[in-house]
Amino acid sequence: MLKVKPIAVNVKDLSIISNHKHILNNINLDLEPGQIIAILGASGSGKTTLLNVLAGRFANKNQISGSIQFNHQDPLQYYTDGSCAFVQQFDYLMPNLTVRETLQYAAEFGLGSSITKGERNEIVESTILELGLKECANARIGDSWNKGISGGEKRRVSVGCQLLTNPSLIFLDEPTTGLDAFSAYNLMEILKNLSRKGRTIFITIHQPRSDIFLLFDSIILLSKGECVYAAAGATKLTNYLASHNHICPTQKNPGDFVIDLISIDDGGKAVELESKTRVDRLVNCWSEVVASGRLADYIYCSPALVSVTSNVLANPNLLDETEKSTFILKSFDRNSSEVMAVKSNSILYQTSIITRRAWKNSFRDSLSLWGLLFEVIVVGVIFSIIFFRMPETVSGILTRKAAIFIVASSQPSLLVSFFVFKFVNDFRVFDREHADNLYGVIPHIFGQFIAQLPFNILFPVIFSTITYLMMGFRSDDFCEHFIRYSIGNVLMHFSILAFSQCSVSFFRDFSTAATFANAINIICTYSAGYGVQLDSIPIYLRWLPKVAPHTFIYRLLCSNEFSDKVYECSDIERNCNGNDTLDLLSIDQKDYIWPIIGLLCNFLTFLLFSMIVLHFIKIKFNKHAKCRPAKAYSSTNEEKSNSNSLTTRNPMKVHIELKSLNLELCQSSRKWFKTTFSKKTLLNQIDTEFQPGTLSIIMGESGSGRMLGNTSSSMTQAGNCFFNGKIENDPSRLASICSFVRQSDDHLLPALTCRETLVYAAKLRLPSHYSLERKLNRVDEIITVLGLNDCADTIVGNETVKGLSGGEKRRLSIGIQMLADCSVLIIDEPTSGLDSFTATQVMAILKNIATVGKKTIICSVHQPRQDIFETFDNLLLLARGGQVVYSGRADRIISYLETCGLLLPEFCNPADFILDVSSINFKDSEVERISKERVNKLVQQWKSSANLPEFKKMDGGPDHLSLVSTINGEDNDEITETTVIEVEHQEIQIRNLLPFLTVLPILLHRSFVNNRRQPALLLSRVVQIAMLGVIQTLYYARLGSDQPSVQNRIGALQKSVGGMFSGLLNSMAVFPNDKRLFMYECSDRLYSVTPFFISYMIIEIPIEIVSSFIFSIFGLILIGFQVNLTSFLCMTLTSFCLVNLGESIMMILSTVVDHLEFTVNIASSALGISQIMSGMLSADMPVFLDRINRISPVPYFTRLVTVNEFDNGIEFSCTTTEQLTGQCVYPNGTEVLRLLATDENLFTFRVDDFWMYLYVGVGLTVLYRLVAYALLVSKMR
Repeated sequence: MLKVKPIAVNVKDLSIISNHKHILNNINLDLEPGQIIAILGASGSGKTTLLNVLAGRFANKNQISGSIQFNHQDPLQYYTDGSCAFVQQFDYLMPNLTVRETLQYAAEFGLGSSITKGERNEIVESTILELGLKECANARIGDSWNKGISGGEKRRVSVGCQLLTNPSLIFLDEPTTGLDAFSAYNLMEILKNLSRKGRTIFITIHQPRSDIFLLFDSIILLSKGECVYAAAGATKLTNYLASHNHICPTQKNPGDFVIDLISIDDGGKAVELESKTRVDRLVNCWSEVVASGRLADYIYCSPALVSVTSNVLANPNLLDETEKSTFILKSFDRNSSEVMAVKSNSILYQTSIITRRAWKNSFRDSLSLWGLLFEVIVVGVIFSIIFFRMPETVSGILTRKAAIFIVASSQPSLLVSFFVFKFVNDFRVFDREHADNLYGVIPHIFGQFIAQLPFNILFPVIFSTITYLMMGFRSDDFCEHFIRYSIGNVLMHFSILAFSQCSVSFFRDFSTAATFANAINIICTYSAGYGVQLDSIPIYLRWLPKVAPHTFIYRLLCSNEFSDKVYECSDIERNCNGNDTLDLLSIDQKDYIWPIIGLLCNFLTFLLFSMIVLHFIKIKFNKHAKCRPAKAYSSTNEEKSNSNSLTTRNPMKVHIELKSLNLELCQSSRKWFKTTFSKKTLLNQIDTEFQPGTLSIIMGESGSGRMLGNTSSSMTQAGNCFFNGKIENDPSRLASICSFVRQSDDHLLPALTCRETLVYAAKLRLPSHYSLERKLNRVDEIITVLGLNDCADTIVGNETVKGLSGGEKRRLSIGIQMLADCSVLIIDEPTSGLDSFTATQVMAILKNIATVGKKTIICSVHQPRQDIFETFDNLLLLARGGQVVYSGRADRIISYLETCGLLLPEFCNPADFILDVSSINFKDSEVERISKERVNKLVQQWKSSANLPEFKKMDGGPDHLSLVSTINGEDNDEITETTVIEVEHQEIQIRNLLPFLTVLPILLHRSFVNNRRQPALLLSRVVQIAMLGVIQTLYYARLGSDQPSVQNRIGALQKSVGGMFSGLLNSMAVFPNDKRLFMYECSDRLYSVTPFFISYMIIEIPIEIVSSFIFSIFGLILIGFQVNLTSFLCMTLTSFCLVNLGESIMMILSTVVDHLEFTVNIASSALGISQIMSGMLSADMPVFLDRINRISPVPYFTRLVTVNEFDNGIEFSCTTTEQLTGQCVYPNGTEVLRLLATDENLFTFRVDDFWMYLYVGVGLTVLYRLVAYALLVSKMR
């Protein structure tokens, strides 16, 4: 039997002030345990903020005043002991697990070992049925790369995960958003049952249907942060409002009535003033109730629940043991200090779950694994070819030192960005689950590590095998030396993995974490002792080689190779002792144990730091954004229009007809190395039409294929779609008549305000002959009719900065498409995330646009309230599998269902009724069988209903009704043919792209504003390459002119080409998001690739110039290279081109492949290979690699800066000892260049080719950018 402790919630005088604005003001709550509490209000009323505060999730504690108590105690202990669960708006789930697996692991965390595995699985299966997830139980969650379950299904999985953790107090932020009315009601029934078993459940909800509203035990009403009511729900609420002369109409949903009552209508000054006065009066009335001590008269207390509690205390066996979710309630005594059902799973138990889950998720991420394998094999093979079969000569010994350094440092440099990116994504799930106290930090760290241990051993061993055998390292005592070599590489891999995790523990955003991790990695690489001699390291940095993992791996591999090894050295006709080489490197002979211990200590230290940071430093999200001034974008028209009125142009009328439309999704699944393919039917024989001047709605349960406009390359389509009687597949023509609002709002730029987003959209979408004033007026109209006035100057925001609410973002996305005033407007779930008042306003606007503007408007809708349903002209009702249940006039569907023996119950919303009867209920096998039979009967009935033409006739809209009435002298419902005849003669025109010179300034200004308002991102882009110069200055400050300084100069020049990785990281942080917005706007045929590409570069290039200039100051002047105008310009140009090259490589790969983890791996590998083949470390590479290398700009710029440094008459001094012993190898710069060019058949360092290096390097840099441009053009075609 599972136990929970009932929790009562008391809130007194709770207020939150942010940016001098009351987010919440004087909230008082007195809530008994064992109930479901709904927080209702319009968008922006403070619902989510109140929920976050109650759940202990509000970041800025200093903005909170007042008190919150659970059972008259500090709530902190309840936040930390697993008593609370929180369902966020965002669904952070592991993408490669199935729905069933996700819930099973959640049950293991939440229910622990308190019940058997069989009982736990039974609970999971019951949860799957109750949440309507049976059909997708074995489908993967999915992500942007692999399409998985729908958004509504993800929402239900997130709810299920929290329900299975067995909490006492549950907070759900908009749990029904994205669900159809049938699924929403089933979910709320589950929550209601759980509340009756002792849980206290808080939910924010936008559009509760009437029977859901009656389930609420208590209701909190908010309006602009003010409390309008906070006490018992339904009856007491309506009675309270009636006592203040606000009587709910008999046949109206009380939930809709209440939200309408407390919402402020900003559609006009008169109605706005009236609604504000009404709300203020209600706020004052409730404040009087609280102040007078009459709150107890309104609070909820369930006699039935108290009775149940008493019986349980007397006889616990009365509880039904067949219900696996039954909970024993010991007492409702709020002052009890006994804590029940605290999750006390052992660390080993938690680690076991995380290990199994992470292994399954990682193993199924095939593209990331193949990317890692590709990186290991290709990089290993190419490096091995460069150093293939190193000879046992003096030069061969020098080559071995270089090869060992590359082996020791290449993998950390190449993998650190990949690991950082991976951990940034993984920690999103960890942050959610750790905040829910599902497991501790230690189980997470070790569970993830153990799960990936096979890969983290296998890949370094493969790399070790390739490089050891192909490079020709020592073969005596082969097994001993090879095993030691492999152990070193494996431990180095572990250290970099742990270090990357530690970096992300400090910084959750990729750009900051990557900048930090790469800077530390570069510092550690310098400390290894190859690029800069250890004796030359400044004294203030000499402690680093003693702790840096790069030093330990270099010491281990060198000692492994050279200890007691004798080389023939035929070129000097005597043997060479490897111990002498170790002496020169200041490395002890047989120095095996301490480097291995050092690597282990590094690994464990980084893990320990990660644990400490994750445990003690809480990541703060939902920081409230500041409002921006709107003076620059305000029109001079101060008078607001009517909320349902929007001026429209009169474009052509478009009639759409679908004939025998089928849509199938091709899916693949892999088990081990076997891939199987299957097809899922999304739409099945759809025959329908959408008339101009009508509002047509597509409804159906989740998984029924409601959104006809949303297809992808993995789908196959059959049947025809006619526009005005013609099949039209030309995107440029369809874009001229269609606007499509997608379900996702991720294309919105986070740093722009709502108004600015619409202004830029207006400049891009409205006709060019419109004046700026006219465009701004249009923006103001959209803001007004969509109720966005109060948030017009609030930034959009993102996961870390709280900006617009989800509902406000939804309206903003709709407003962007409404600006264009197209003939056809297709919207995927326009009311999702909106409160019922705002939803009504939005649908009224769409109805008005359809009828007045003669537009064809098609929407998929989840949970329409009754007065919204009454605005529908035509309705397409789909059952699971995309089968048609009904297609005709919306006002006739109830009559049609009556012919099928289904009668609408009294006081029932027709929309809820039709969704209920057309949905399959998976609660149990018998209910499922009955509902399937009913749905199949409805589908077959419609297919055979040719004798019911009066139901199949679509509404042609008011304009066509009046046309026919005029001809016949009476109303005539059969008007479809007349409508088709009228619109068939109108030809669809091509939508021309905006001129380049028109769109470029708009994109530039928009991008500039968005970047300027994200200082952390902007700073990281500048600091990336500048930091490299600072690090070089720390190690090479004031280079001398002696013989050791030559090696230091060569090392510093070789490190200078590392700017490519800075460009890669900069592009990763910015380009994918910018490309997402571009593809969204390009699909609307607004502009071509060229202006987007040019605007991106205009923003990018100044940042690269500034950062390269800073790099040259540090990396040239302060280091002590030869300084003159030419050398400074060469270094700056080299840095600029290499950073630009890194961005180009990332742009190319992210255009070809949308999987970022795979892209990062391949891009890092390509740049790493380019750096090694630049010429400093690969003077003896094979000829064919040398020829391939010439298509890269890197070797040209390496030679450019090297020639520039050593061809200025520079002289290097030699001591008497060096002259006598023949160690005066580099008397001048010319000799250095000669020794670097060991083979005339290879790409040498020639002074005479200085300008060739410059021109070809710049030309290839430009060429790579042109390739990125060409690929993006090809992708968009």
